[in-house]
Amino acid sequence: MKNETCQARIAESLASELDYIRKAILAYQGEDAIQEGHDTFSEESLFEYGLDFSYSADKGCFVWLTSTGGPHTEFRIWVRQTNYGYATHSVQYILQDWDGHANMHLRGEDETAIASIFDTFTCDGDPDTVRTMIDAAIG
Repeated sequence: MKNETCQARIAESLASELDYIRKAILAYQGEDAIQEGHDTFSEESLFEYGLDFSYSADKGCFVWLTSTGGPHTEFRIWVRQTNYGYATHSVQYILQDWDGHANMHLRGEDETAIASIFDTFTCDGDPDTVRTMIDAAIG
């Protein structure tokens, strides 16, 4: 079996993660528990999926870490300030493994799905919540 590079695997990896995330979002938004194969998606599934959601001062963006080993995956979320708080400006998916790394910018429905994660973890981009997270990272 040939060891594929991260670049060759990133589209499939992202599709798999987004499939799970979309089902978890539906369950979080009040849909009845969704059963698919061995997975049951409930209101808590969204919070149980990611390993960490925080601001990274080094990267200058919010990072939703979804896996740390075999492979490392994360979503990087850049935001902009609006009249009402903060909103997602750009989203990137990162796949990193022993053989290197690859990244992909999200657009359309994929970007919207991850933007809803930012909204969920920051009380809809609440300025005080976002500022507190940024300040905690900067120290």
